[in-house]
Amino acid sequence: MTLANHIDRAILWVARLLAAGAAAAVAAMAALTVAAVVMRYGFGAPFRFTEELGGLLLVTSAFLAMPLVLASHANIRVTLVSGRAPGPWRRVLWVAGQLVFLAFAL
Repeated sequence: MTLANHIDRAILWVARLLAAGAAAAVAAMAALTVAAVVMRYGFGAPFRFTEELGGLLLVTSAFLAMPLVLASHANIRVTLVSGRAPGPWRRVLWVAGQLVFLAFAL
């Protein structure tokens, strides 16, 4: 097994670990929502922090899941133009798309 394969496996392992954290954030968000509903309708005193914490957990789950999506090439792609482009132009469009993604991520 080459060094590149070891690095790829390590990256996928870390991405899966982060995805497990994303799943935990979604579970915490669901539990927080249930607790907020019980407090609001059962005791008449809602938690004051549930909406902010729920939003933070949602953002956390999205960003923790992103590495696995990108490493497994499962992200959404629009290939209307690039899928019909001839060989060299397809590569140019792919690089341009990666630069747009990088600019968005920064």
